[in-house]
Amino acid sequence: MNRGLLLIAWGLLSLVTASCLHAADEKDAPPNWLSDVVKKARVEYNRATGQAFYIRNEIAKHPQGKELAKNAALEKAIAAGLRKATARQKEIEEGGEEHPAPEVAASWTIFDDCKVKRPKAE
Repeated sequence: MNRGLLLIAWGLLSLVTASCLHAADEKDAPPNWLSDVVKKARVEYNRATGQAFYIRNEIAKHPQGKELAKNAALEKAIAAGLRKATARQKEIEEGGEEHPAPEVAASWTIFDDCKVKRPKAE
């Protein structure tokens, strides 16, 4: 019985630690290659369809984007990433924390939805 409680406590401690480490990563969220692409798309194109088309093409051209470009979930992930960027921008405008930047949050959504490891910051 005590061993079971100890295992549960250990599991909870691991979850809390991982959550804190992930939150720390989000606080110090420097841009990555995909966030740079998302930022440029959001500046140059007004409509989400133009942004998505630009992002998809830039992913296919980028040396680190080959795995993402072949991913079946990419289209939906880009759409979700753009929605995330819009939501983050609204949060910031309403006085929320400025990190992560909208384009960084979008890139994380794209990587996570495609189940591709997030790259190290540049």
